[in-house]
Amino acid sequence: MDCARDALGFIDPNLPRNEWVRVGMAAHAAGLSFEDFDEWSSRGESYSAPQCRATWRSFKTGKGITAAS
Repeated sequence: MDCARDALGFIDPNLPRNEWVRVGMAAHAAGLSFEDFDEWSSRGESYSAPQCRATWRSFKTGKGITAAS
């Protein structure tokens, strides 16, 4: 998990929404916490705490993008 957290730190959070969601899905699949994703997302210019929380909650385990994507 530390590897996934470290990797997340190298990705610019100022991504188009669809790419930001894909990064979130991969972070979720890798076992990172909402706090990890929120901290990373908060560095982005268009950060919205409620939007970040709602997006994270929409991710389902075993579905969609994985850390290997």
